[in-house]
Amino acid sequence: MIATMGALGILDGRGGVKSTAVDSASGDLGNFYPAIITFLGFVMARPHLPKNILILRGSDKNHPARMRKRDAEPENIKPLRNPSVHLSKQDKEAYEEIVKLSIPGVLGEADSLAVEQAANLLVKCRGLGDEPPTAAERRLLFSYLGQMGMLPGDRAKLSIEKPKPPNPFDVD
Repeated sequence: MIATMGALGILDGRGGVKSTAVDSASGDLGNFYPAIITFLGFVMARPHLPKNILILRGSDKNHPARMRKRDAEPENIKPLRNPSVHLSKQDKEAYEEIVKLSIPGVLGEADSLAVEQAANLLVKCRGLGDEPPTAAERRLLFSYLGQMGMLPGDRAKLSIEKPKPPNPFDVD
């Protein structure tokens, strides 16, 4: 019995796509080997992560040369701004809740608009909006929360150094 993956395939190094057929009875992967995964003929690249997220994950220690290449990247170091005045009371409360629950060092001023959108969707998904949320809006909310490091799988990708206890022999 053969199961296929439809439009998914593996590049064979010559510009062609190898078969992704797997013998499900024996679990034999056949010609399947680690390579670049494609979707509809396009190579699927990893998303470019901001420098502060890479630092939180510890990539600066594991790959210092890669981090040196990103020295000119703009940094989001300004603190997250207060919620906009145009937000409803419920949206402002959701905004404050997201900020309170976020991991320190992840969100900055440039993320304010995304947090506003996530707050608006959070209110709607809680059933407090004028109309019920669509499935696409729920997925978008989880996408926003994931990108902000607020879901377990995304938190697991971060590594934050714990502050060292003060040394009693240090002179201030």
